[in-house]
Amino acid sequence: MSPDFYKCLMSVASGMHDERLERVAFEGYFHSLVRRRQVIKLHLFEYLNKKLTNLSIEEKTPQSLGCLTWTELPVVVTEGENVDEGVYVMTEWAKNPSKMDYWIPNTSLFETVDAVAKWKEDGQVQFALLQLTKGETHKCDGDVITKLTKPFLDHGHSIRYIAIVPTEEIQKNLSPVVVKGVHADMLRVAYLEDSP
Repeated sequence: MSPDFYKCLMSVASGMHDERLERVAFEGYFHSLVRRRQVIKLHLFEYLNKKLTNLSIEEKTPQSLGCLTWTELPVVVTEGENVDEGVYVMTEWAKNPSKMDYWIPNTSLFETVDAVAKWKEDGQVQFALLQLTKGETHKCDGDVITKLTKPFLDHGHSIRYIAIVPTEEIQKNLSPVVVKGVHADMLRVAYLEDSP
C-alpha cells in the first residue's frame, strides 16, 4: 500500500476517534515510506526516563538532539512471531550487519518494538529499535528492549531505542514511562517531519 493510502486511513481513524486504528495506520504509513525508499527525517529529543512529578517546566522539557535522516533502507525483512524469534533474528543480524537494513516483526506481539533500522553515521554502523506510536501516553517494556539490544551490544554495535510520533505537538505532550533496566542515553523520542 502507498503512503497516501495510510494518510487517508489516519484521517478517517482520527475523524472516528479510533486511536487504535490511527496507530496502526501510522505504523503502516512509516513502513510504506521505508518500503518505497522515501526519505525519512526524524527530529530527535532525549527521552525523559524519570518521573516528571514535582519537576520544573525546564526539567520536563526534553533536550533536542538534532535530526536523523534516512535516505534509503533497501533490504527490508519481515519475520519473527515472538520475542524469542526476534532475539534470534537480531543475533544473526548483529553477526552480519549487511544481512538487512530494516526489520519488521511478523506480529504486533512486541508492542514495544515495531521495527529495527540500520544505517551508517560517520562511517559507523548504527542500529535503532523503533516504536511507532500516536498516543501521548507512552508504553514501553524495558525487558523487551534489553533482550533485543543485547545481541548488538555483545557484538560491539551501537544501538538505541526511538519512540517515533507523527507530530511535534505529540512529541511535546508525550508522557513517557520510566523504562527500567535501560540506560537513559539509549532512549530517544522523535517526531516524523512532514507526517500527516
